Amino acid sequence: VVPAALIYFDSGSSVVDAEGLAALAVWVERWRAAGEPGVRIDGHTDAAGLSEANARLARARAEAVAAALVALGVPADRIVVEAWGEDRPAVDAPDDAPEPQNRRVEVRVR
Repeated sequence: VVPAALIYFDSGSSVVDAEGLAALAVWVERWRAAGEPGVRIDGHTDAAGLSEANARLARARAEAVAAALVALGVPADRIVVEAWGEDRPAVDAPDDAPEPQNRRVEVRVR
C-alpha cells in the first residue's frame, strides 16, 4: 500500500517547493515498489478569494504536481488530474479565511 502524499502551497501559488519535491521523490519510490499503479492527483485551495479563481488555481497546482511526477519518471498516461478548488477542505474554516492545510494537492494510487 502506498500512502497518499500531501503537497502544500503558499497562498495564491502553484509552485511545488523543495519540500514538496522531496516528498514527491519519496512517494515515487514507494509507487515503484508497489508495481507502478495508476496515479490520482487532486488539487485543492482554501476559500480565500473568488471560487472561480480558486478552481483555476487548484487545477494549476494539480498540473504542477503532475509535471513534477513526470519529471521523476511517472508516465503521464498513468496520471489522472482532478481539481476541486475550495469545495473539499481538509479543515473547516470561515468563508474567505486563508487556511494553509486546505492549500494542497493529494497524490495517491488509483
